[in-house]
Amino acid sequence: MKKINILIIYILLISCNSGKEPDPCACKFNIDLVIPQTNSELIKYKKFFDKDMLKSCIENFTKNEEYDVEELYNYYHKRCPKYDLNIN
Repeated sequence: MKKINILIIYILLISCNSGKEPDPCACKFNIDLVIPQTNSELIKYKKFFDKDMLKSCIENFTKNEEYDVEELYNYYHKRCPKYDLNIN
């Protein structure tokens, strides 16, 4: 089961870097990893953080304008269905 979860996360992270707009769920995942959350279990997934992908998410959101972190967070969280990382 862990292998399936890792594969899903890997696909999310790779799929959004194809020259199109980034995948909102991959953006949401990376934002969740860098913004301190109440769910400390996400620390286990820090190794999947993709800085270049997050940069792409920010660029897509801002279109070279200034942005507020809370607005960025809300933007991608509204565009991605809830994901559940099965932590065992």
